[in-house]
Amino acid sequence: MTKSMYDIIKRQNGEAFAQAIRRFDSGIFEIEKLPEIVKFAGRDATEILPYLASLKPKYEAESQSFLEAGDLFLLAQQAGYKVIYANTLEKQNSILPFFEPAEELCTFRDEKRFKKYYILHMIREDAERLNRADFKGIEARDDAYGTSVISIQVAKEGGYIKICNRYNHSVQNPDNTFDGNPDNIISGMTAAIEKFLGRKVGANAVPLPDNYIQLDDKIYRYHLEEDNIYYGDGFYIKDHKFHSIDKDYQLIVDSFMIDFKRNEIRTLHGLDVPESDIVFFHTTYNHIPLIKEEIRGGKLTRRKNKGEDEVYVNGHLFLKARNGVLTFLHLKKPQKSAVSIFKFHNGIEELYLDNLRTIGEKNEDQSFFSCPKLRVLSLPKLAFLKSSTIVHLPKLETLCLKNVLGVLNGCLNYLGELKTLDLPVCREIFKFSLSKNKNLRIINIPHVRKIGSHCIVTNPSLEHIFVDVNCLESVDATALKESPNLILNEHKCIKKSNLITSVSKKRKDHFYE
Repeated sequence: MTKSMYDIIKRQNGEAFAQAIRRFDSGIFEIEKLPEIVKFAGRDATEILPYLASLKPKYEAESQSFLEAGDLFLLAQQAGYKVIYANTLEKQNSILPFFEPAEELCTFRDEKRFKKYYILHMIREDAERLNRADFKGIEARDDAYGTSVISIQVAKEGGYIKICNRYNHSVQNPDNTFDGNPDNIISGMTAAIEKFLGRKVGANAVPLPDNYIQLDDKIYRYHLEEDNIYYGDGFYIKDHKFHSIDKDYQLIVDSFMIDFKRNEIRTLHGLDVPESDIVFFHTTYNHIPLIKEEIRGGKLTRRKNKGEDEVYVNGHLFLKARNGVLTFLHLKKPQKSAVSIFKFHNGIEELYLDNLRTIGEKNEDQSFFSCPKLRVLSLPKLAFLKSSTIVHLPKLETLCLKNVLGVLNGCLNYLGELKTLDLPVCREIFKFSLSKNKNLRIINIPHVRKIGSHCIVTNPSLEHIFVDVNCLESVDATALKESPNLILNEHKCIKKSNLITSVSKKRKDHFYE
């Protein structure tokens, strides 16, 4: 029997998946309906092995009856929380004042959420006293601020549970706070919730890892969650219902589906507003209109290459995806984006937007912000960088900005692997820009006229800045600080205008301070 089940799992999820189970605990193969449970759990079992082991029959006998559990409200009080059972729209949205404008839960935009979920808001006694600014840049999902206001939501259909975070999408996997297990708030909380609701919930003694959810006793590995829609390889879950696609001619990438038979791209979120008006903090959807513009009138084809799906339009490779996650995008047609794009995108590695000239006609900023895998960014026609654009890109190696005329506040910071920054036609750099780039060695700004306050600071590897003194008009006194390797050819400034003359490494005894 075990051998037969091994073969079934091997055929369905792959040999590596089946072998991982056998090496970890072959008793997992004895779980009833195992093939159905793991059908959409991906091809790597490593992360979910402890959870699968917890499903073995012996664990059922050890589970506590919720009828014997403690009182939900008393337990919460012991943990320092008060509880709101949100069974009306007013109660559902009652915790909105605790959230920053860019970090509201999608719960607040869903007028029917309380009808689909059992919702328990929990507010810790110190929630009002915590200052969001004190956690800026050091956010951690389960820290004091993130867990000070939480929303425990149990799907009425399917029974799966999620615990939403006060940071929302400012942190990774915010809906898996406390590892999705109420017992991590205080021992006995899961059973207390079950007693209060009068039903079992999807929490388990061993939690599912991030990027996995449970629905109708099945495990699903997803690559993206937005507005309570889960997107995975060949499926999506919406309104607690599972939807599969036909992999013969359909492909899910991020939150959209490519249909090669109909030669079209279709969004899966189903929001009843024009896509041009969709502005989400996570910007999961905002690049889709650009992709649709690129393929309009073209013929879509695809092929597999080294585990990635490659998508072509009229023979031009414009998109790559790995396990449903967009990794490569090369667009030639789009010239503008009405909203910010590629913010907190966890998969994109290479991005080429050949003719994009403007971003954010609706005063949107923070494009290309906090994309942890982005290595190449090419924007050769872009004219201006809006505030907080191209920031927090720890893997960025190559950057093309050859037509940028102005850099607004807080741009081009924390570019981890970039060694040379070329802004050949830039005229002005506003405050708090071009800073804290640990590997940056050369900055080329030959036509810059003004450098604002706190610009080009704390670049520990910076050696050369190339400017044309005939163009340069002013450099703020707070600029060009804390870069110990930055050495002036002649250590002098035109004090009247606080101008620097030129920068090189010819004399090692003169530093700019």
